[in-house]
Amino acid sequence: MVRNPWPSGSGPCIPSAFPSSMETGVRPRLLYASASIGVMAFLVVAAVAITTFVSNAREHIGADHLSFAGELVRAQQGGRELRRTTEHLVDHPSAAHQQQLLQTLWILNTRRESIKRYLERSHLDPDDYHHVEEEFASLEPQLARFEALVQRSLSNDQARTALEELAATIDNSQAFAYSELYQLVLEASAERQRRMTWLNRLIVALSLGVLVVVVGLIIAIVKIIGQRATMHQLSHTDDLTGLANRRALMQQAEQGMSLAARQHHPYSLALIDIDHFKLVNDRHGHPVGDRILQHVAATLTELIRQTDRLARVGGEEFCLLMPDTDAQGAKRLCERLRYGIATMVIPDQSANIQLTISIGTACCQSHSAAQFSRLYSEADQALYLAKREGRNRVEIAQWSGSLDT
Repeated sequence: MVRNPWPSGSGPCIPSAFPSSMETGVRPRLLYASASIGVMAFLVVAAVAITTFVSNAREHIGADHLSFAGELVRAQQGGRELRRTTEHLVDHPSAAHQQQLLQTLWILNTRRESIKRYLERSHLDPDDYHHVEEEFASLEPQLARFEALVQRSLSNDQARTALEELAATIDNSQAFAYSELYQLVLEASAERQRRMTWLNRLIVALSLGVLVVVVGLIIAIVKIIGQRATMHQLSHTDDLTGLANRRALMQQAEQGMSLAARQHHPYSLALIDIDHFKLVNDRHGHPVGDRILQHVAATLTELIRQTDRLARVGGEEFCLLMPDTDAQGAKRLCERLRYGIATMVIPDQSANIQLTISIGTACCQSHSAAQFSRLYSEADQALYLAKREGRNRVEIAQWSGSLDT
């Protein structure tokens, strides 16, 4: 009687490879290491970016107010320079002193226009410096009158006398206006620094919150991926022996079968069953039986070739897939496995147990995904024959040739 352990309607195929326990253990570790490095790199970049932003923002604000304050100080000095050059002209009337005074007056007007442009960019409240604008407006006719007096200063003593009085008035008016602006700039700078400090703290707090969320998401993603890898390993690995299970055998089979068909290579399958294993469990208990299954799986794994694939498909039954192997090659390999188990020393000194295995093999020369169930059935029939003929032996399926017929 042919035993078919596969679910109806799903024909298993030859797998090309099974993930080893080492591979499935290394991948999560590499994943966690890569994710940790990525998180650390992200934190470093974010910290540098935040620090740079805060530093540049403070420097920018400080530079704006420092430049404005410096321009105000230079403008205040212009009034004193006007008085000094006026005194020179009055004491020593000459064309050179007259030209120097006109140059000083031009610089004074230029700096006043510069101050106005700074005011437009300063974002100061216009109500705060409205009185300064009125002072500047009152200076306009005085400066125009001053320039006219300078033009007549060389030929008119009264014009020179009037220049001294007007220079003092202009100096005092400018000093008042620029002092008021200087105080406003200092107060605005202090206020903006306070606001910037709180803004920077808010940005840092928000950035840290974002970093926490990002790190949390990365950790969650890593855990999900790790759990998926673990679940995939558990769903494709036999818990007791660490070998591939029936699910892995079925899922990997199609790829191996397709490859064999494309390459026109033979493919062999062997079903391995431990003889009288039920008696071992009955006499020595299931814990001893489990240790024996583990030892048998380890021994078979050591004896097969690197390209072969071994899976546990039942209680004491294993399935061996042998790519690019004909019937005679499969028999030689299975005889080696049979001999290895028969001479195996079981590391359980409390029980003197001698094991043997029976093996049924089948081989096909042409392949398609739908033929694996028949190949499996042929191997199962050969295994049944091996047990019927006395066990501890290898039997090859009587069928040979193509499975297409």
